[in-house]
Amino acid sequence: LTSKDVSPAGIGQGYGAALLQLTLKLRSTDVGIATVTTLKVSLTSNPGVSSLKLYKESGINGWQLTDTELGTATTFGSNMATFTSLVETITTTAKTYYLVLSLSGSATVGQTVGVTLKDNSFVTVSGSSDTVAALALGSSAIMVTLSDQVSGTFQSVAPLTLNQGSLGAFLQLTSFTNANTATLTALRFSLALSGGATSQ
Repeated sequence: LTSKDVSPAGIGQGYGAALLQLTLKLRSTDVGIATVTTLKVSLTSNPGVSSLKLYKESGINGWQLTDTELGTATTFGSNMATFTSLVETITTTAKTYYLVLSLSGSATVGQTVGVTLKDNSFVTVSGSSDTVAALALGSSAIMVTLSDQVSGTFQSVAPLTLNQGSLGAFLQLTSFTNANTATLTALRFSLALSGGATSQ
């Protein structure tokens, strides 16, 4: 087993991200197969973790929502999560897994949260003692940030005069988010109409 920290620099309240990539395979000198049955994970802290999920990569490099979900932990006694009843067959062909953490919408901003495999006892393997001996344990850390927020600025672009039957732009709106892409689904504004003007 080898591990790689794949966590982003920060994660917003109410969002999720892959933190740790695990790659498992038997060494070429091993004979037969091994089976991973249990995986234990330790949280470095819990500022408001809603779930920790284990995924198996389905073919595309990097974690995707279409990867195979193997288990979900939503309780973290002593900041520990345990995935049991796993039946992951390991051979000399590498398989890739991801630990994906999700935060609640009220997670404490400014705290750091991470996942770690502390020692060999965190992975239960049957069928090959060499696999356990070859564990390269790892950890990751990520900063909790504010939820995505949409901000905007307004600027009047109204012409001094507008001819009868003509169209005119009156207001320019510039919007942006502090993190991920947002989709504008509604915009409310008021009109002050007089002198026969109509809305468009």
